Amino acid sequence: MAGFNAAAPASAQQACTTPCAAGRASDNQLSAGAAARVQSLTGQPVAVNAGPDAEAQSPAPVGASDCQKKASTLAPVLQRFNRYRDALPSARAATDLNQLGDKAGDTPSKKPCLTRLPTDGAGLSKALGLAPDAVDDGMLRDDKTGFRAAMYRDDTTGRLILVPRDTQPDSLVDWETNTRNGTGRDTEQYEQMRELTSTLKNDGVNFDLAGYSKGGGMAQEAGLVNKASQVRVFNSAGLHDNSLTRTGVDDFSSLESRTQAFSAQGDFLTYMNSTTDPAQNITNAKFLRQELAGEGAGINPINIKTTNPSTRGGASDADFAQAKQTYLGELDSQITTMQSALDEVRAVEGFPPVRAASKETINDSSSFAGSLLGANSDQPTLGKLYQHKMDGVLDSLESNVKDDRKTLQGFLSKCG
Repeated sequence: MAGFNAAAPASAQQACTTPCAAGRASDNQLSAGAAARVQSLTGQPVAVNAGPDAEAQSPAPVGASDCQKKASTLAPVLQRFNRYRDALPSARAATDLNQLGDKAGDTPSKKPCLTRLPTDGAGLSKALGLAPDAVDDGMLRDDKTGFRAAMYRDDTTGRLILVPRDTQPDSLVDWETNTRNGTGRDTEQYEQMRELTSTLKNDGVNFDLAGYSKGGGMAQEAGLVNKASQVRVFNSAGLHDNSLTRTGVDDFSSLESRTQAFSAQGDFLTYMNSTTDPAQNITNAKFLRQELAGEGAGINPINIKTTNPSTRGGASDADFAQAKQTYLGELDSQITTMQSALDEVRAVEGFPPVRAASKETINDSSSFAGSLLGANSDQPTLGKLYQHKMDGVLDSLESNVKDDRKTLQGFLSKCG
């Protein structure tokens, strides 16, 4: 597998908002200063952009000073500080789009150091310096298919970040997209994401990609289309091998080298697409089907209740009940096929993996509610569904960056 290149040049450079750029410059200085002091005290260089699986530092020798002992433990903290702060703009953007829901998007994002560009086609085209009709409204939002995407600017670096929307948990079209992608079928939402990505790329727009849940799956496929993009995904769907055929790409190596995946402890979707035991994959599929049908024990947080965004909020949805039953029948057939494959000792197709060279569970991202509801179980649970929330991912990243910054500042204050 290709290694993630965290030191790759930032893409989509735009003018930076001064306070945000200054904050990043200060963190860069802190990172460089801490790395230099660690090397001075330990004699070992620190790979400041290393991934989560980087080789650990050697322990401090017998007789080492307190500062030498502290320095010998700091490389993982420094590396995490850099990974997480680099991921924050993408996580903020994915959270913003999740929280935007079906609202128009004409009010500014409240996320720090993040600008949401216009959510209409003409407005976005103008903001990007493109022809007035380069992007139309339907390319950014289609309430019939459930597709929505927005462009953001990271005001710490000026990078643009294109984000497709995550799963709306009560939406039939979103769940059809999810499970059909899992079996390798193309869907309208994935097709729309490829079209939007191609249009912007061909018009010379430089941008990175990010996504949460279903949006993470679409961001990965868009990364096959735009090979210049860095990709960051959170509690993400995986990507079937058939995505290569759809995009005309030979393999996932380039995408993997540009992609980082972050997940919360006990996340449901990460658990699903990381399971390799065939029998457990069937159990997981049955649990998902039960929850989507609204037949699970408890609150049924992903019970399908509407066809798509256009039918939410009291709009006519006369065919919904039958459409939901038809879809549940599709899942039943899929489960039967999986069981037959297991019985006949054939390969059982489960949920595809995330295509990222760098995958990590976010430090200290377990929640009390998630743990109480069984997030740490080896079985699918409501706790794992609770851990899937994007705001929990963002809060954990923000908290880690804040704590690691304080740790590094304290180290330099005492040992610098």
